[in-house]
Order: sequence, then structure tokens, then C-alpha cells
Amino acid sequence: ARHVVDGCTQAAIVVADGCDGEQVTALQQALFDAGAIGRVVGPRIGPFTTKGGDVLDADASLENEPGVLFDALVVPGGRESTAMLATDGRLLEHVKDQYRHCKTLMFIGEARTIAEACGIDPGAEDPGLLLVARWSPRAPSTFIKSLARHRHFERETDPPSV
Repeated sequence: ARHVVDGCTQAAIVVADGCDGEQVTALQQALFDAGAIGRVVGPRIGPFTTKGGDVLDADASLENEPGVLFDALVVPGGRESTAMLATDGRLLEHVKDQYRHCKTLMFIGEARTIAEACGIDPGAEDPGLLLVARWSPRAPSTFIKSLARHRHFERETDPPSV
């Protein structure tokens, strides 16, 4: 496998009950293959049930691992998980912190509404902001390509726009 990022690179993959577990698994594998770590982060540490009925274990929580500790953030699709996460102020702060630090963000399916809830312009020309309407097998490689850039300084404004 060709490593495009270093082994210290960590992406937060944010989950809640009802998230798309197949997306989480595919992203974790793609990140691993690229030399990075996909950490499962939830509103709390512990098990979450995917929309397919599988169980994912979050080893970090939105409370104990601030957004600035991660190099990127992904919110997988899932109607139930998105509805719950959209009301969690800790996730919104995670997203805003990552955005302000010019890091790669990816929102899949219904999760795109979380970006808008944070005040992120969905029409912005921003290679580090990936709003994926429909999941495809190419989504993880697009994310990793953006992550390999590390930061997207063209997003930076003073004062911050988000």
C-alpha cells in the first residue's frame, strides 16, 4: 500500500446510533491503507448501532477529544444519526474548530446539513470541504487526497467566517 499521509495522521469519524456503518468501515480501511488512523468518535465512548444493525465502538468522545487533536473530520450518512448529531453542540464546535484550522471535512448524505448548521457555505470553492451527496466507492480516496494536503489555507479569513 502506498502511504500518502504519515502514521500520526488521525481523522475523526463521528458516529451515533443509525449511522451508515459501511461508510465507516470503508473509510477506516482506506485511511489505514494510506498510513493514517480513522478514529471512531461518538457523543460518548462505547457501542453504537448502525442503521444496518451492526455495532461500532467509539474509542473517543466529542467531550474527551477536542477537534483540534484531529487532522480531519468525517460525518457519515444516516438519517437517525444526523438528526441526533445536529443537536449536539459539542459536534458543532468540533466542526467549527476543524474548519477554522483549515482541516479536511467530509459530510456524507444527510450529514451535509451539519455543515450548514455550523455556518459553512455549501457553495464555497474549498478543496478541503467535501459535501458528498451520494456515497460512492471513490469517496474515501477523494477524502484521503484532500487529507494529504494537510491544511487548506485558502479557507482562512480574519476574523473567521465560521
